[in-house]
Amino acid sequence: MFDCPICLISYDNNQAFTFPSCFHTFCINCLKSTFETRIKEQNVNLDTFKCPGCEIPFDQSLIQNFISQEIFKKYCELSIEMNQIFGLEENEIMANCLNEACREKYIIWKDAEYQKCVKCKMEYCRLCFLPYHKDTCTCEEQKLLYQDKVYKDLKVLLKASRCPKCRIMVEKVAGCNFMTCKCGTYFCNLCDVQLESKDHYSHFENNSPSQDKCKIKVNGQWVSRPAVEEVKKPQIKQVIKEPENAINSIPCPNCNSTNPNITKLQLYDRVAHCCSVKCQNRAYCIYCKKMLPSQDILNHFTNTLACKFK
Repeated sequence: MFDCPICLISYDNNQAFTFPSCFHTFCINCLKSTFETRIKEQNVNLDTFKCPGCEIPFDQSLIQNFISQEIFKKYCELSIEMNQIFGLEENEIMANCLNEACREKYIIWKDAEYQKCVKCKMEYCRLCFLPYHKDTCTCEEQKLLYQDKVYKDLKVLLKASRCPKCRIMVEKVAGCNFMTCKCGTYFCNLCDVQLESKDHYSHFENNSPSQDKCKIKVNGQWVSRPAVEEVKKPQIKQVIKEPENAINSIPCPNCNSTNPNITKLQLYDRVAHCCSVKCQNRAYCIYCKKMLPSQDILNHFTNTLACKFK
């Protein structure tokens, strides 16, 4: 017989369990109840599963001696999802694949400069968390490349441009390419360069702001682009690829439409545009389910296109 220090009830020795790491003994019922409650509450941090008497960590595989296979399976799934893996070495960490189509988890060296997924084989930089670019450009150049690519796609998609002063997106509904932001800044809808009121016509070919060509300023004068030799830029290997044939499964928060032909993904599968009669091509974030005005789409995400409100 022994007295359980948790419930203070006397039990036969066959109803006891002794932790091999510290030799403290408790009744199986108390351990079963404690572990099941913590798992159901999704409390699977490594600090949670310690000896109730001395708080010395124990091998997490011992948990399955007290709980059902179904609950232990849930514990394993939660542990992997929350990167709480017992037995990792001090220099190891659990990493998530940053490929949205994969999201595999795997163990890497914590000071590694890049990570390579064991499933999809995609490589990502551990400093900027963008596709690996060691042999092509720096992290800052990669961020600019990524932002420029996203902005160019968004510019075409929304038929909008970004104010060079306040950085807000301005949509061209009608009229010429000489834009006026609500902050009072004038700029070109084609090249985003900041202008003055006197540049309304002179910035554009044939002095026509309605045309699809604009000029550049050389020595204080607006001149046609062919008149200036184009500066050759070093070739940077394109490493950003937009997912292909992605189908949206997130219903529109405004009209609740789940038709994949009505709610189509854009912006690297971060944003869906709903073309229903009610929404009329309104956009929403598939992560936080928030409706997004066109001028706020870029500001809704971080530089790595992570939702700021998730």
